[in-house]
Amino acid sequence: MPADEPTPAANRQLDFLLADFGALKAEMARRSGLQRVAVALYLGLVAAVAASLPEGKNLSLSAAGLWIGGLVALLFWYREHLEITRLGRLIRDRIGEKAGEILNVPKEDIVPSEAAASIDESMDSTTRRYHLWFMWLVFFVIPLLLTHALWQRSAEVSRFCARNTPTGAADVIGVRGTHFRAGSRVN
Repeated sequence: MPADEPTPAANRQLDFLLADFGALKAEMARRSGLQRVAVALYLGLVAAVAASLPEGKNLSLSAAGLWIGGLVALLFWYREHLEITRLGRLIRDRIGEKAGEILNVPKEDIVPSEAAASIDESMDSTTRRYHLWFMWLVFFVIPLLLTHALWQRSAEVSRFCARNTPTGAADVIGVRGTHFRAGSRVN
């Protein structure tokens, strides 16, 4: 057997490393798919809230649901992102290094998708910039605009905003049909 050929035991270990690599990459793909589903479901919620604008019913519930749904989707997306990153590090640090030792090559040549520092930096920064814009737009700007539209459609808010009083929110607080004005009860 030539000196640079792996031993049968090393070949067996490489088979196990290859199986681990395949399983980890499949798990990364599954989690990436879950991220896409979470964003798609959230965008469906956004569309449903936008479609409810003309009806004008349950607007405060719609606004609350929009923000809570966005927070849940964002947290789920980020949790999956952290797990995908962790799996990538496992591939790079455990599989890439061990396979690199056995084959006597750098880990960047074994698992370039996880370990190569030579990824095009301009593309990486462009991707990061796009990601930042996308996340802000989807999870902050769109809900903010829809909340503003819901706020404008709400009759209670419109009546409240129509009052030209110096005390603003403290002027009228409705509690089961009873109104309180500046601390005194008025029926």
